[in-house]
Amino acid sequence: MQFPGEYAQPLTRTTEVRVPIIAGCVTARLRSLEFPTGGSETDADTQVLFKNTGDTQITVQFQETDDHVNGPFNHVGQSVTLIPGGQSTIDITPSLAFLELAGLSGTGEVNVRISSQIQFQELGFDKTEGRYPSSLWKADYPGWSTLL
Repeated sequence: MQFPGEYAQPLTRTTEVRVPIIAGCVTARLRSLEFPTGGSETDADTQVLFKNTGDTQITVQFQETDDHVNGPFNHVGQSVTLIPGGQSTIDITPSLAFLELAGLSGTGEVNVRISSQIQFQELGFDKTEGRYPSSLWKADYPGWSTLL
């Protein structure tokens, strides 16, 4: 029974992340906070909108895992190639705890909008992780040594 002011169930949650893309590296990691409790695999259906906001063509691929340090890592959905300013929408069905975005080719930036009944939370990275590019945390500032 639905009461006045109550949202119709199930709710679709939207998660938006802005992600730098570097070929061969994972640059975004999301944790599934809550899977839908309906018991149907279609409850986990997720729509993802990619928008390339960079100046170069990029190719990205989602992968999932229960152990983001050691894997194994399984591809989720198809890889997506985006021209500068381009956008594409794909459907995926994640089933494991962590969803990661890996760059397959190119260097640039992409905005990602995820719409799902699954609630996602963006996670940070540890500097010691080999799959995360050090160029995103390492100070490569001209004259850096003179500031120390």
